[in-house]
Amino acid sequence: MSALLAALLLGIFGSAHCVVMCGGVSAALSGGLVRIGKAPRPARATLAYNLGRVAAYGVLGAVVGAIGGSIDHVPFIGAGRALLRLAAGVLLVGAGLYVAGVFRHFAVIERVGAPVWRRVRPVAARLLRTESTLAKLAVGALWGLMPCGLVYAAFALAITTGGVGSGALVMIAFGLGTLPAMLATGLASSRAMAAFASRAWLRRTAGALVVVFGVIDVASAGASLVEPAPLCVCHTR
Repeated sequence: MSALLAALLLGIFGSAHCVVMCGGVSAALSGGLVRIGKAPRPARATLAYNLGRVAAYGVLGAVVGAIGGSIDHVPFIGAGRALLRLAAGVLLVGAGLYVAGVFRHFAVIERVGAPVWRRVRPVAARLLRTESTLAKLAVGALWGLMPCGLVYAAFALAITTGGVGSGALVMIAFGLGTLPAMLATGLASSRAMAAFASRAWLRRTAGALVVVFGVIDVASAGASLVEPAPLCVCHTR
């Protein structure tokens, strides 16, 4: 439940940061995946794009959750889950400071997915020419592959769950957290949303909450790593 709540809050508050940093969905999908501001888009299309994105997060969450679960079965990695949680906590702290505008260097992590995005973006651009709902869902799913440090922090949470279903739920929770702001950006003017999201107090409060969850994860993982092994009490007659 803590991972689900952390992912949901990361999505809710991180999406405000995405609006101000990326100028809404159109700038976030640079290359013209969604042309907000140039021509009105119906609500159905905006919803399809975002549902496709959340679905992609769920599938990827299932994959990384399965990877996290497999670590438990690797010999000589008894503390594997605790180390994963420690790494996830550190990433959450970095993401929270990034959202608050304190640690901009966190964006460097987005370079990890840049090669994949360069291959995916032309495919998404071609799909945009198709007006079917299925094509819009596919564009949204490809949008979910766009490099984003906040998404990677959510992936770190998902991998610590160690399960296919739980990993998917964590990423879906993150995606649902981003949904209100992304839908509003798609249906309203990006300038109005940027004015709302650019409030310094909002970014700082959001970042502080994400940092708190990260610190909790780091502390919990650290306690697991230093906890002494239980003593064996032998009874003799």
